[in-house]
Amino acid sequence: MTAIAGFKCVDGVVIAGDTEETYGNDKVYAHKLFPADRKNSRLCVAGAGLAYLIDYANAQIVSALDSGITNVKDFESALADTMEGLYETKFKHYPLDPGQSLQIQLLVGAQFANEGDQSKWGKPALFECQSNLVTQIKRTKQSCILGAGEVLKQSIVQLASWGLTAALAEWASIYLIHEAKRRLGGAGGKTHVFVMKNDGKFSYNLGKNIDEKESILGLFSRSSELLMLSLDPSVTDAKANDFLRAGVQWLRDARRELKRLERSDQTGKHRSITIHDREIEKMIKALNAVMQSTAQKSEEGK
Repeated sequence: MTAIAGFKCVDGVVIAGDTEETYGNDKVYAHKLFPADRKNSRLCVAGAGLAYLIDYANAQIVSALDSGITNVKDFESALADTMEGLYETKFKHYPLDPGQSLQIQLLVGAQFANEGDQSKWGKPALFECQSNLVTQIKRTKQSCILGAGEVLKQSIVQLASWGLTAALAEWASIYLIHEAKRRLGGAGGKTHVFVMKNDGKFSYNLGKNIDEKESILGLFSRSSELLMLSLDPSVTDAKANDFLRAGVQWLRDARRELKRLERSDQTGKHRSITIHDREIEKMIKALNAVMQSTAQKSEEGK
C-alpha cells in the first residue's frame, strides 16, 4: 500500500509520500517520489499501485518532458496521451498474478521556465492520474490524496481549504502521511516531500529530521483530546481551564522542540556521513588486496 498527498498552494505545489512497499508478508523500502530536474523544466511523479507499472509510466512521462515540451498546456496533452497509450497497448499485455490490478494512481507536478524569459519560472502545475484519466488540479485550496491515504480525504480537503502556503502544506503533508502510516497497514517507512515554488525554487526532503517531527506528531492527539474534553458542559470552568492550559503548554513545548530540530537541521553536519569517491576507491582497493592475498595463500597451501 501507499499514501501520497498533493497540495496546490498559493505559492507552489507540494507532493509527499511514504516509502514502504509490501509484497505478501514481506516489506521493502523504496522511493515513491521521482523528481526530474532539467535546465528549463522540472517534474515530480508519485504513484500508488503496482510498482513496476508506476516505474514504467514514470519513464514514459520523463521521456515526454524531454521531447521538447516548454509549457504546462503541452505537457498536460502529452501526459494524457502517454497514459492513454500505456493502457491501450503496453499495460494490457502485462502479466498479472490473481488479485493484482492494472490500475495505478499518479500525482504529477510539472514546472517550466517562461518561454519569453527563461531566467524566470512559470507557476507549477499539479495533475492527478487515475489510470488513463488525467485531471489538472487547477484551483488554489485544492488537494489530492491517493492510495491507502483515501481514508484521510476529508482531512486533506479541510487542511487545503485554509489556502495554505507551500511551507504550511509541507508541514500538513508530513502530518497526513504520518497519520496514514499510523492508521493503515502497508504504509510506512520515511516520509518524502517534494516542493516546487512559483519563484522557481524547489526542495526534496528525503526524510531528514522528519522521523523526529513525526514522533512529536504522535503525541498531538493527546493535546487535542484535552481541548475536546474542555468543551463538555458538565466540566467546571476551572477544570476546563486546566485542560486548556495543559493543551496549550504541550503545544508550546512541542513547537519549541520543532524549532530546535529546524536549527539542528541547518547546522548539524554530524547527522550525516559523507564519504568521498577517493576514500571509497581506497577502501575497495584495500579489500581487494586482502582478498587476493587470502586467495594466494589458499592456493599455496594446496
